[in-house]
Amino acid sequence: MLRIAIGEWAEAHRIFHRTLLEGCGNPVLLETFDRMWTASELARRWSAHRTPDRDHLGEHALLERTALARDADAAAEALVRHSRTP
Repeated sequence: MLRIAIGEWAEAHRIFHRTLLEGCGNPVLLETFDRMWTASELARRWSAHRTPDRDHLGEHALLERTALARDADAAAEALVRHSRTP
C-alpha cells in the first residue's frame, strides 16, 4: 500500500481540483478557488476522518473521466455530489 504524508496528499488533492478548473480561463474563478480551498482545508482534513468508508478514489476517478471526456454536465454533477457529500 502506498503511504503518503497528509501534507503531500493535501497538495496533490488541491492540484487535482484546481487543474479541473484551469480550462475555464477565468482568473477570478481561479483566485476564488484558491482562497476557498485554503480557508476550507482544516474542515476537509477533519471530515476525511469522519467518513473512512467514503469512496474518495472513485469520486475522483469519476471527476477525471468526465472532465477528460469533456462532458461538462456530468462533470458538474459529479463535482456537486463530491463537494456536498459529508
